[in-house]
Amino acid sequence: MLSGGAIFNNLDYSFTVGHEDGTDATNQAPGGGSAALRRQLKVLSEFLHGFDLAKLEPDSLLVARAPGVTVRALSQPGKAHALYAQGRGPTTLWLNLAEGRWTAEWIAVEDGRVLMRVTVPTTGKGAVALASPNFADGVALRLVRQ
Repeated sequence: MLSGGAIFNNLDYSFTVGHEDGTDATNQAPGGGSAALRRQLKVLSEFLHGFDLAKLEPDSLLVARAPGVTVRALSQPGKAHALYAQGRGPTTLWLNLAEGRWTAEWIAVEDGRVLMRVTVPTTGKGAVALASPNFADGVALRLVRQ
Protein backbone atom coordinates (compact mmCIF):
# COMPACT_ATOMS: atom_id res chain seq x y z
CA MET A 1 0.00 0.00 0.00
CA LEU A 2 2.81 2.44 0.75
CA SER A 3 4.47 1.83 -2.61
CA GLY A 4 1.41 2.36 -4.79
CA GLY A 5 -0.70 -0.77 -4.34
CA ALA A 6 -4.32 0.04 -4.96
CA ILE A 7 -6.17 -3.24 -4.61
CA PHE A 8 -6.34 -6.39 -2.57
CA ASN A 9 -8.81 -8.96 -3.91
CA ASN A 10 -9.21 -10.89 -0.63
CA LEU A 11 -8.20 -14.20 -2.20
CA ASP A 12 -6.51 -16.48 0.30
CA TYR A 13 -5.54 -19.80 -1.22
CA SER A 14 -5.20 -21.49 2.16
CA PHE A 15 -9.01 -21.87 2.05
CA THR A 16 -9.62 -24.94 -0.15
CA VAL A 17 -12.00 -27.88 -0.30
CA GLY A 18 -11.27 -29.93 2.81
CA HIS A 19 -9.52 -26.95 4.44
CA GLU A 20 -12.43 -24.56 4.82
CA ASP A 21 -10.77 -23.22 7.98
CA GLY A 22 -7.85 -21.70 6.03
CA THR A 23 -5.22 -24.25 7.05
CA ASP A 24 -4.13 -25.56 3.61
CA ALA A 25 -0.36 -25.02 3.64
CA THR A 26 0.25 -27.10 0.50
CA ASN A 27 -1.53 -24.93 -2.08
CA GLN A 28 0.97 -23.34 -4.47
CA ALA A 29 -1.39 -20.86 -6.15
CA PRO A 30 0.01 -17.39 -6.84
CA GLY A 31 -0.64 -15.03 -3.97
CA GLY A 32 -0.51 -17.77 -1.35
CA GLY A 33 -2.35 -17.38 1.89
CA SER A 34 -2.11 -18.51 5.49
CA ALA A 35 -2.99 -17.56 9.04
CA ALA A 36 0.34 -15.71 9.20
CA LEU A 37 -0.56 -13.68 6.10
CA ARG A 38 -3.95 -12.81 7.57
CA ARG A 39 -2.27 -11.62 10.80
CA GLN A 40 0.10 -9.41 8.81
CA LEU A 41 -2.76 -7.98 6.77
CA LYS A 42 -4.47 -7.09 10.05
CA VAL A 43 -1.29 -5.28 11.17
CA LEU A 44 -1.23 -3.38 7.86
CA SER A 45 -4.92 -2.49 8.18
CA GLU A 46 -4.55 -1.25 11.76
CA PHE A 47 -1.43 0.75 10.87
CA LEU A 48 -3.04 2.49 7.89
CA HIS A 49 -6.33 3.11 9.67
CA GLY A 50 -4.37 5.05 12.32
CA PHE A 51 -4.15 7.84 9.71
CA ASP A 52 -6.67 9.94 7.81
CA LEU A 53 -6.18 7.93 4.60
CA ALA A 54 -7.99 10.42 2.39
CA LYS A 55 -5.40 13.08 3.26
CA LEU A 56 -2.28 10.92 2.75
CA GLU A 57 -0.30 11.23 -0.47
CA PRO A 58 2.91 9.63 -1.76
CA ASP A 59 5.92 11.59 -0.53
CA SER A 60 9.28 11.17 -2.24
CA LEU A 61 10.85 14.18 -0.45
CA LEU A 62 10.34 13.16 3.19
CA VAL A 63 13.28 10.73 3.34
CA ALA A 64 16.62 12.42 2.65
CA ARG A 65 18.75 9.33 3.40
CA ALA A 66 18.01 5.75 4.38
CA PRO A 67 21.23 3.70 4.46
CA GLY A 68 20.69 -0.02 3.91
CA VAL A 69 16.90 0.10 3.46
CA THR A 70 14.34 1.10 0.85
CA VAL A 71 11.68 3.43 2.25
CA ARG A 72 8.21 4.29 0.96
CA ALA A 73 6.21 7.11 2.53
CA LEU A 74 2.69 8.48 2.56
CA SER A 75 2.28 11.91 4.09
CA GLN A 76 -0.22 14.43 5.30
CA PRO A 77 2.37 17.22 5.10
CA GLY A 78 3.11 18.88 8.43
CA LYS A 79 0.77 16.53 10.33
CA ALA A 80 1.44 12.81 9.84
CA HIS A 81 3.64 10.36 7.92
CA ALA A 82 3.34 6.61 7.32
CA LEU A 83 6.59 4.91 6.30
CA TYR A 84 7.65 1.36 5.48
CA ALA A 85 11.35 0.51 5.49
CA GLN A 86 12.24 -2.70 3.66
CA GLY A 87 15.53 -4.34 4.59
CA ARG A 88 17.34 -5.11 7.81
CA GLY A 89 18.01 -2.77 10.70
CA PRO A 90 19.05 -0.99 12.69
CA THR A 91 19.44 2.00 10.43
CA THR A 92 19.17 5.76 10.75
CA LEU A 93 16.64 7.59 8.62
CA TRP A 94 17.27 11.22 7.76
CA LEU A 95 13.87 12.89 7.46
CA ASN A 96 12.72 16.28 6.23
CA LEU A 97 10.13 16.97 8.93
CA ALA A 98 8.22 20.20 9.46
CA GLU A 99 9.09 22.23 12.54
CA GLY A 100 7.59 20.98 15.78
CA ARG A 101 7.54 17.95 18.05
CA TRP A 102 6.80 14.59 16.51
CA THR A 103 5.93 11.24 18.05
CA ALA A 104 7.68 8.41 16.22
CA GLU A 105 6.52 4.81 16.66
CA TRP A 106 8.49 1.96 15.10
CA ILE A 107 6.10 -0.94 14.53
CA ALA A 108 6.90 -4.63 13.93
CA VAL A 109 5.18 -5.64 10.70
CA GLU A 110 4.93 -9.26 11.82
CA ASP A 111 2.67 -8.66 14.81
CA GLY A 112 2.00 -4.92 15.24
CA ARG A 113 4.09 -4.49 18.41
CA VAL A 114 5.48 -1.01 19.03
CA LEU A 115 9.23 -1.67 19.04
CA MET A 116 10.20 1.84 20.07
CA ARG A 117 8.46 5.17 20.71
CA VAL A 118 10.38 8.46 20.80
CA THR A 119 9.68 12.17 20.66
CA VAL A 120 11.49 14.01 17.87
CA PRO A 121 11.89 17.79 18.17
CA THR A 122 12.61 19.52 14.84
CA THR A 123 13.45 23.01 13.67
CA GLY A 124 12.22 22.49 10.10
CA LYS A 125 15.69 23.39 8.82
CA GLY A 126 17.50 20.39 7.38
CA ALA A 127 16.98 16.68 7.80
CA VAL A 128 16.64 15.15 11.25
CA ALA A 129 18.26 11.79 12.13
CA LEU A 130 15.97 9.11 13.52
CA ALA A 131 17.60 5.85 14.66
CA SER A 132 15.57 2.67 14.29
CA PRO A 133 15.43 -0.39 16.51
CA ASN A 134 16.59 -3.78 15.22
CA PHE A 135 14.30 -5.39 12.64
CA ALA A 136 14.65 -8.40 10.37
CA ASP A 137 12.91 -7.80 7.04
CA GLY A 138 10.99 -4.57 7.35
CA VAL A 139 9.50 -2.12 9.80
CA ALA A 140 6.72 0.46 9.77
CA LEU A 141 7.14 3.95 11.16
CA ARG A 142 4.27 6.18 12.28
CA LEU A 143 5.13 9.86 12.68
CA VAL A 144 2.50 12.20 14.12
CA ARG A 145 2.99 15.86 14.94
CA GLN A 146 2.09 16.65 18.54
